[in-house]
Amino acid sequence: MTVLSDSADTLIICLEKAEADLKAIAHRLEEGFAQQYGRHQVNPFDLAQRIRRIERQLPEVHQECREVLTRKQELIDNAKSQLIGNYKALESLELRSGLKSKSGTTENFQAFEVAIAEWDSKLGLPAQSGGQDADLNQALLSSVLQASS
Repeated sequence: MTVLSDSADTLIICLEKAEADLKAIAHRLEEGFAQQYGRHQVNPFDLAQRIRRIERQLPEVHQECREVLTRKQELIDNAKSQLIGNYKALESLELRSGLKSKSGTTENFQAFEVAIAEWDSKLGLPAQSGGQDADLNQALLSSVLQASS
């Protein structure tokens, strides 16, 4: 059992020495690159470090992008629902009062519907008829992520 323990200790010592040697080599390379390339030229070592850092951060940024797109689409869906509700309430009030709108609300609403249809067509979505917000959010995410791939 002591032979096994001694072997394990020897292995650990060898691994620690190898780690120290690698750190020393990395430090010498850093100094060499810094001396060779200075501050005014591109340092390949610094570029490699930046690339590794970006690779580590990329999944987090991708997730944050998904969250922002989801929130954006939720905002658009809520604004769309609110505007449609307001238009219908205004239309109902106009009918009850017997007044004709002087502001051209019908034309404005039609322009709004055209803008929504254009937005949906840019995303490659079929025409929506309300109540499908979750599907719209998913379609938005899919289309944006496919475009960025």
